Amino acid sequence: MEKRDFIWWLLKFQVENNLEESFRKSSRTNGLEEVITGDDGRSLRENTETPYHPGLLFLANGVASLNKLIKKRWVPYDREEDISEFDNVKDYRDFAEYIKRVTESGGEGTAYAFNAEHQKITAVPEFTNSPESPFYNRITRKVNQMLGRKNESLVDAVPGDFLSLKKEIPVSGNRLGTKTGIAIRLSRDNSDVHAYQVRRTVYGELGLGKVTWFDQDGLREEIYLDRKANALAYIDPERKIVAIHRSYRDMKGEPFRDEDGKLTPFVERFISREELNQRAELSYKQMPKTYGKVA
Repeated sequence: MEKRDFIWWLLKFQVENNLEESFRKSSRTNGLEEVITGDDGRSLRENTETPYHPGLLFLANGVASLNKLIKKRWVPYDREEDISEFDNVKDYRDFAEYIKRVTESGGEGTAYAFNAEHQKITAVPEFTNSPESPFYNRITRKVNQMLGRKNESLVDAVPGDFLSLKKEIPVSGNRLGTKTGIAIRLSRDNSDVHAYQVRRTVYGELGLGKVTWFDQDGLREEIYLDRKANALAYIDPERKIVAIHRSYRDMKGEPFRDEDGKLTPFVERFISREELNQRAELSYKQMPKTYGKVA
């Protein structure tokens, strides 16, 4: 498996597990039958957290990366020997069963290390928000200023509509959330590590969070679910729910930005349920040649 294939496993889990659980657990209210509602019967507002599933954070790739992150204090183990054994997940079904088993076992089950090459996974207690001391961070900022380097903030890693589809909620570091902050810092400071999320924070009108993929240059791809009439393709045709896939890298793999320097989608398109199932089941080598051109 390639790292890029992992996002389709996460989307499939979001659709088949979290979406269905959210509709099953939320109250049905006249006029709001097709959106996810809270205990009060009202639709869940953007930038609030859904009560129906946890947020999930994954780092990829591999045992070597996990060992390095432990040494650098990104993962608070005392010794490398404390790493629990990786579980084999040969396909999406194994992966989904593993995540459900861990989250239902009584632990938090929200942080994982995933070895995409060998398709192995392990739960970790947590990732550290920032392993360096405040003093070290101040020195780093001053050195960058002296050398003319830009001190990038968390906001630089995401587009202006990351928190709100209609940009009604301004993006700021303290609004991004702990897991997203970790995903940005962890992948930014470790070039061989990519970070993925199933966000708990509601995005759009449906009442569900998005799936994200971060690399060293910030948000690389994201997929969110929403309701839309007369769409070209549906992830859930009965409920008129669409999956919108956005890629923030150009044909050369470079971050695509607008004239103000903000990340903006290079590709934005609908994902059908048939395509999702195909991408989640097949390996990268089996995908059509257009795969890299559209995502």
